[in-house]
Amino acid sequence: MRSTSIRLVVSGAVVCAALVWAGCGGGTSGTDPKALEGVEWTLVESSMSSVDLGAAGITANFDGERVYGFSGVNQYGGPYTAKDDGTLEIGELASTMMAGPEPLMKAEQAYLELLKGCDGYQVEGDTLTLLTGESETLVYEKAEEVTLPGTSWNVTSYNNGKGAVSTLVADSELTLEFGEDGTVSGSGGVNRYNGSYEVDGAGIAVGRLALTKMAGEPDLMEQEAAFVKALESATQWKVVRGQLELRDADGSAMVFADAAQ
Repeated sequence: MRSTSIRLVVSGAVVCAALVWAGCGGGTSGTDPKALEGVEWTLVESSMSSVDLGAAGITANFDGERVYGFSGVNQYGGPYTAKDDGTLEIGELASTMMAGPEPLMKAEQAYLELLKGCDGYQVEGDTLTLLTGESETLVYEKAEEVTLPGTSWNVTSYNNGKGAVSTLVADSELTLEFGEDGTVSGSGGVNRYNGSYEVDGAGIAVGRLALTKMAGEPDLMEQEAAFVKALESATQWKVVRGQLELRDADGSAMVFADAAQ
């Protein structure tokens, strides 16, 4: 499968209009800026009907100065200011420059356009809503905590080593199994592989992987080699709405996978 590298940089200074939320309380909910922080927020809904943003695994994190997260294919980030009257100002946003499947690229562009126009926020329990003056909304929920050992995954895309994230060759299968005993194994599409892994919080280290010696079609062998290299390069992991994301130290996407049924 041929992938085209797409450069994506989104920027823009946003001057926000005042937006006062009626009936909002203080403390750790409503429009207290601290309620944004210390949580990974997963996008579950948006006011855009033409693009399914909620299925793209999009996240947002607020640390008091910067908003950052995953926008469907790339990592993004930029400054923000939140006030206790419910107003929010997003500064210049920038992203990494990976390419990915067209539906995810469309979702990413739509998300960043909405995000850079947001001017208000509200936190109620486990739900964060960002709003623009035009009543467009982004709705997030707190990400659930998960553990990696003892899980199995079906790979949906991987870093092809050429600056892009590729979907799988038609009718092929890549799998991942993280054992409780610290072993990682699965199918590379042609051969079986296995090796060791360690997790430390959101960090992961995958050892050199050993493969069986079967031969296959050239496109499958190329895919397998790129997938194995991507897996060995992973240093970060997280699960967003049932999808596993493995990234390298620079935040570049290495492997995406769905939970095996």
